[in-house]
Amino acid sequence: MTNSVSSPAKPCFSISRRRFLQGSSALAVASSLGFNASHSLASAPSGALPTFSTPAFIKDLADNPVAQEKMDRAWNINADGWTQQAIRGNPFNTLFASDQSYYYNPLETDLTGSIVEKVSWTSFPNRIIFYYPELSDEQRYQFADFGYVTTTPMPEIPSTSAICAAQTGGEIPADIPMNQFQPYGPRGWLDEYCELAVTRTGDLPDGKITRIDFVCENPEYWYTLWSIDSLRVVELYQETLDRPQITYEDLCLKDAAGNPVIDPGTGKPAYDPLNKWNSGPHRLANSGGAMHLTSTPNTLQTEMGLAGAATVLRNQGNANGTDLICCSQYGQISRNSDPHIGQISNQIVGFNGGFRVSLANPIGLYIQDPTFTNYSLPEDENLPEGASVSDCWQILRGQKNLDGMPDNYNFVLHVKFEIPDSWREAGVKFDVGDIMLDGQPLNYGSQMLTTIQIALFPRAVPADRPQTPLPCVAGLDLPYAQAFPQQIMYWDLWDGYNNVSVPNARGVPMTLASNTIVVAPRIKAGSIQTFALSGSSFKDGDDLPVVNFHLDGADEPDTAIKVKTVELQNVTYAVPGNSEPGPQQLLKLEVSVGKGAKPGQRNISVRNAGAPPAGQAPFFLWVEPS
Repeated sequence: MTNSVSSPAKPCFSISRRRFLQGSSALAVASSLGFNASHSLASAPSGALPTFSTPAFIKDLADNPVAQEKMDRAWNINADGWTQQAIRGNPFNTLFASDQSYYYNPLETDLTGSIVEKVSWTSFPNRIIFYYPELSDEQRYQFADFGYVTTTPMPEIPSTSAICAAQTGGEIPADIPMNQFQPYGPRGWLDEYCELAVTRTGDLPDGKITRIDFVCENPEYWYTLWSIDSLRVVELYQETLDRPQITYEDLCLKDAAGNPVIDPGTGKPAYDPLNKWNSGPHRLANSGGAMHLTSTPNTLQTEMGLAGAATVLRNQGNANGTDLICCSQYGQISRNSDPHIGQISNQIVGFNGGFRVSLANPIGLYIQDPTFTNYSLPEDENLPEGASVSDCWQILRGQKNLDGMPDNYNFVLHVKFEIPDSWREAGVKFDVGDIMLDGQPLNYGSQMLTTIQIALFPRAVPADRPQTPLPCVAGLDLPYAQAFPQQIMYWDLWDGYNNVSVPNARGVPMTLASNTIVVAPRIKAGSIQTFALSGSSFKDGDDLPVVNFHLDGADEPDTAIKVKTVELQNVTYAVPGNSEPGPQQLLKLEVSVGKGAKPGQRNISVRNAGAPPAGQAPFFLWVEPS
């Protein structure tokens, strides 16, 4: 999936401008797009990657080897599937956005001689600056902490076009839909792959800050872990958020009557990603907190799809990240992250004869250690000797460094910024809100976002041949477009998630379906289940689209799987990875898997009535032994 393209970006505005500029890439800056061994792995691996590892090599089920093995297997299946989707792209209703083979699958590629680079960006949401150039520094911090400005009436939200008119040289049609500030959700505006939850004393918004949680963990990991051991998820919530009162019931998806929604794939209650302890930017005594990312664009599958799209060279070149995003139609042009990631990835691919790119193992997005130069502690006679602000930066999940990686490549997933227990024991009285940044007290957690970078790590391998650049992506409408399948899940889960309304600061109608994940559901051989398949360009009429599942590499449908298309609906939600809810189509499917069906992945094809055979989308079903 790729995010909808927004309007032309404006320059970064104040708030200590030096800290709002884009993060840098060693490849682009240190070596002018020449690979520098000092930034690569000490020893590059030989051969293909044997398996995708969990983010930061984290092992949350290490005490239960059988469960950890299941988790590792499930994660490898998912990561492989997302990689295949990134390579496939969108051949269904666009031109020049498919078969993105310069994004490679490391499970099938010799990595000998490969080089890992760091691409990083500032985690403060640049779109607040883009949409509200008239706000003061403090008002921007207020917006990032609360989703609105607390001290003055909220300025009018400007409408912006959904297309890149200035970049593509066209004019904005008079009837094109206009967007207001988004992404939506309890902390949807924190869309740079880093979200926070702030703990304060007293009432909001004026209480002093005592703790700030920063997270960049992808929701896909937590959905996967829940499917293997949901009780362990509860324990991790309790330990990480320091909230022993969190219960299993708190994290379960519930229907309108308050009963758990059962996941047919596991036979157990489904996971609620916006449960009361992982919702909003405030960590309160009885609710709130940040365990993983919740802004709808902040998914790992989306990031891999963006990286895949960014490996396609374009005729116009890659000198400008905004122009490239508008041409290739991925991501959001007004974010710090997407234009920078796409531009650097594209420059790597086109450098010196050609390279292929993929995310380095362990795949993920990671918090980088801040530079604490501009922070200072209050005077306190009880401060331990040698105490520094960096002592308050406490890693809860992930790792500061990995063996073989450079010291400035951090693999941190969750941090709390809090006065250390040892300082309290020594008699220190001040709190986080008394710490100074650029001469100002930390009144807002988002002040720290201006000093924190998020990074991903692309691994480049030499290409066999240079890539031939393509024109800009062009959209296709019916009757020229093929049906485009985008997400599939059990029908009971779709009902459960889509019936939960999600409040947001913009007041936009939104359901929890937008906070699900794009992953192939598991189904046992010998079973019959009902699924919801969402997408676009499905043709309505007397004859509904024909849906088939295929073994990987097979043109013909898998005869062991029978599919009946029951009905076609129109729905509104944000397909995970997109920034805002919009019109989608939904097919209800009855799927019967024979007892002798071969275990493993299935691709999907959807053929509209009267249309030629449709192309396949990878990783839409996973068959388990009966």
